[in-house]
Amino acid sequence: MKKEYRTEAKYLLNFQEYYVLKNILSEVMTPDQNGSEKGGYTVKSIYFDSVENSSYMEKVDGILERKKIRIRSYGLQESDWVKLEIKNKWNAGIYKEVSGLSKADAEALLRYEAEPLLRYENKAAQKVYRMMKEDIYRPVVAIDYEREAYTLPFYEIRITFDKNLRASVENLKCMDGSRTYFPVLDNTCIILEVKYNYYIPAYIKRILGTVTGVQLSVSKYCMARQLLG
Repeated sequence: MKKEYRTEAKYLLNFQEYYVLKNILSEVMTPDQNGSEKGGYTVKSIYFDSVENSSYMEKVDGILERKKIRIRSYGLQESDWVKLEIKNKWNAGIYKEVSGLSKADAEALLRYEAEPLLRYENKAAQKVYRMMKEDIYRPVVAIDYEREAYTLPFYEIRITFDKNLRASVENLKCMDGSRTYFPVLDNTCIILEVKYNYYIPAYIKRILGTVTGVQLSVSKYCMARQLLG
């Protein structure tokens, strides 16, 4: 199957810009059904990198083709399953390879035990197994934030606002470990992400054009690594 890259653009908004934009979008888009009535939920991720920090350095050096591995869970409700993701990026395009993973196997992975991945008949899990063995990937940072999401399913458009971005390097060998988090951005800063497959309708472009947010050239992962070393 041909890989389908989605276009992704990120912007940094102040709170006033966020408030105006989200009120308009909420009238013409659908709140994410996995969130609350307003589409909000917590995103929790633990990112991996190689012993040579290749994921971090590829971004810093401006390499167009790059990838990141992360374990991710959503919401505050406890679950026995999480997502194992490889986020591939080519310039502004993104392509995710995803495998469901039991929390027990995810914590084994955080302890550098890749063998449980062999039980999954999934290409993403098998690829991560090879990367863990060949390039010695290991957990390097936990990143949490609150996300408010809106969708336009017909056009496969997803627009999100990420708030309270925070990071930690403590207790990375367990999914729900007690950690001291540090703010990555000021609490008045909101990250706007726009993702789509083919194009954005003119009326959505006009709405997005009502704010003058600064386009971000660095990822949440890189900002967290730069903050915490």
